Amino acid sequence: MLKILLITMISLSTIGFADEASEQWNDALREIIQANENEVVDHYNEDKIYVKPEKIYPTSRGIYLNLTEQEFIFIPNLSSDDKGCYVECGLRAKTTRTCPGCEREYFYGGCKNAECLEFQRQKNYAENLEKEKQRGRDEYKKKQEAKKH
Repeated sequence: MLKILLITMISLSTIGFADEASEQWNDALREIIQANENEVVDHYNEDKIYVKPEKIYPTSRGIYLNLTEQEFIFIPNLSSDDKGCYVECGLRAKTTRTCPGCEREYFYGGCKNAECLEFQRQKNYAENLEKEKQRGRDEYKKKQEAKKH
């Protein structure tokens, strides 16, 4: 009984810490965006900060917001509606994403569920892309060797 109580207390404190960290991240994100308001903010609506579309940079590592010519900030969750793309920075702001394949939540870098079809598709794509790159490098080397002879 004591063991179950201890595990429950640890779990609840971990959840509380995660919520606190998420709230701190949202506050910091909001402050950074507002500090660069003239460059990146299109308009505000309630807890939503709508960003200029040309300032959004999707990458294989996540979505970034271009603050200045050389400054980018990671955006953990970018949403959109009929008014544009926005960052939700209120109390209900979400810092995780939901995988479209298995609907599990993750924070950064994509779903890591090996049973997820979307994860498998992305993994296969990355592997095939790497094979294609290697094939191109090998062909280039062969051509260079043939020119030498």
